[in-house]
Amino acid sequence: MNHLRAHIKILEKDRYIAPDLEKARAFVGEGYLLSILPEAINLKLRSASYEERG
Repeated sequence: MNHLRAHIKILEKDRYIAPDLEKARAFVGEGYLLSILPEAINLKLRSASYEERG
């Protein structure tokens, strides 16, 4: 659980992802959150990439 908190703490700096992670953490188990974490990061990275191309 501590490593999960560390991931969320890092992502809290990113306003796009953190609220969704907090909601997911409140409603589902850590196993589900860990399964969506890589996908959430990929989506954010793709989103940032599109913004840079503008």
